[in-house]
Amino acid sequence: KNKKSSDNKNVLAKLKESFKEFSAGPDEMQIQAMIQCMINSITVITGGPGTGKTTILSFLCKYLHNIDKKIALCAPTGRAAKRMQEVTGFESKTIHRLLEFQYKSERDDFDFVFLRNSSNVLDSDYIFVDESSMIDIFLMKALLDAVDISSKIIFMGDVNQLPAVGAGN
Repeated sequence: KNKKSSDNKNVLAKLKESFKEFSAGPDEMQIQAMIQCMINSITVITGGPGTGKTTILSFLCKYLHNIDKKIALCAPTGRAAKRMQEVTGFESKTIHRLLEFQYKSERDDFDFVFLRNSSNVLDSDYIFVDESSMIDIFLMKALLDAVDISSKIIFMGDVNQLPAVGAGN
């Protein structure tokens, strides 16, 4: 038996146990997606409206919270971040706010830094990023720089979402 197969079974058993408190649990495909989120460093979940991305997010956040994992939820827009928070019940921020955006000076709107970076990484075991198609290459680099090597990051989105405003479609 390989270790990965054994790990998957352990994760699956723990996940299924946690679903007992809900009247309707996720389907098998959603459970497999959640397992991938828990064992891979980077996971991408895509699908159009009604395909179960929100269900995966909600169940996984509750499960991770129950096993004392630190989670961070973010999105490129305030509206998307607010929606994540409404759906999950957990705090969600814009990516800029998560990375602690700050202007270097009051006189220059284009001179800014992120206080969360490779020298001051995010203190989260799991980072969920919604509407990831809208993130430009510069913001994505800043986000990835701030992710600790031991953290897992889950990008969620829809191929039909708006592309990034900046470079990096």
